[in-house]
Amino acid sequence: MGAMGNSKDVYRYEVQTARLLRAGHYHEALEVGKTSLATTQYLTAMRAYAMGKIAKSLGDQLFHFPLPENSGSRSLLLLPSDSLSLLFSSDSLYRLLGVPPYDGKQSPTDYLAVAAKRHSDGAAGDYYLCALLLDKQLERFATELQQFYVISDTAALPAHYAEALILYNRIHPNPSVIYENANITANYLDFKEKGRSISRREQRSNLLRREYGDTYWWYYFYHGQ
Repeated sequence: MGAMGNSKDVYRYEVQTARLLRAGHYHEALEVGKTSLATTQYLTAMRAYAMGKIAKSLGDQLFHFPLPENSGSRSLLLLPSDSLSLLFSSDSLYRLLGVPPYDGKQSPTDYLAVAAKRHSDGAAGDYYLCALLLDKQLERFATELQQFYVISDTAALPAHYAEALILYNRIHPNPSVIYENANITANYLDFKEKGRSISRREQRSNLLRREYGDTYWWYYFYHGQ
């Protein structure tokens, strides 16, 4: 009953989101199903598109939403053959990225790397960076981030990029990029401390999701585990 209910809810979210995207109501599209943990790869791709249409929103909001299991960076993209094409055409996404449609023959990160290099000042750069985060490629992310953003302790970064850099600096023995932010570091240390206080992984994941489920840290350590 629960699974069937979730399936019906998600389809309704997909239909509502697609309708709002077609009307150009991107902020409103991101409100659909916002408090639900139910999602699909298609719904995630449509939400990512809405964020991509709002300047620099992907790096600030992507991990605020539930993400499908075991999809990684593929969840950002739509194939022309995807079943939701009648609701929301994948052509809209590829016009935003400025490249031919994704055909699945190369990894999403390599495909988006090409798009980002062709259109470094558009949404493609954030799509590429978020794809690396979804695939948990922190080293590559830290290296590539410098091509799109100024990295310094005084420069503001999109929230998830800053979270990822703080994490990278903490877990990598010899980080190639050094980044400090006292407030974000304090939150990360609190996240880790609260995690250490709970021995059972499932309980730890659930507790931390309530407080830190909208951060990259929760995704990195617990999503798909």
